[in-house]
Amino acid sequence: LINGLEPHGMQANVTEVQEVSILQDRAPALVEALMEARRSGRGLALTDVVAMVAALERLILDDSVALLETAYTLNDLSVSEPLEERDLHEVLRSYLVVFEMGMRGNTTDRRRHRLIKQKLERKAAESWQAIVEFEQDAALNFDYRQRQQVNPF
Repeated sequence: LINGLEPHGMQANVTEVQEVSILQDRAPALVEALMEARRSGRGLALTDVVAMVAALERLILDDSVALLETAYTLNDLSVSEPLEERDLHEVLRSYLVVFEMGMRGNTTDRRRHRLIKQKLERKAAESWQAIVEFEQDAALNFDYRQRQQVNPF
């Protein structure tokens, strides 16, 4: 799930696309245009829909990059340096933990973050197992796709 784009059932009283929180928080002009289109009864033209999708894509990308940078920082790693495989797994797990907790949590306390991950791992919580499996699958899928793109010559 993408924060702010949860299914309507997970948000209280959300009945319209302009009520999605990521739009309200990060793209108020877009929300205003959507509301105006609704009030006028004309709906959205294809170009309006394309613009909305492009704006959402950019918002999601920006949030994802910020979250990934936070995951690097929480593991004392630089985004400009290559990662060893072990570090890659730690960064991906941190990304998923922070995503699950939300950016509203403390995203600067490295020690606390490590303790949270260690506690989850020790307890062998279902949520930790799901995080580990998801990140390992993502890494393996990336490796598999890269294998197809390598030039053998």
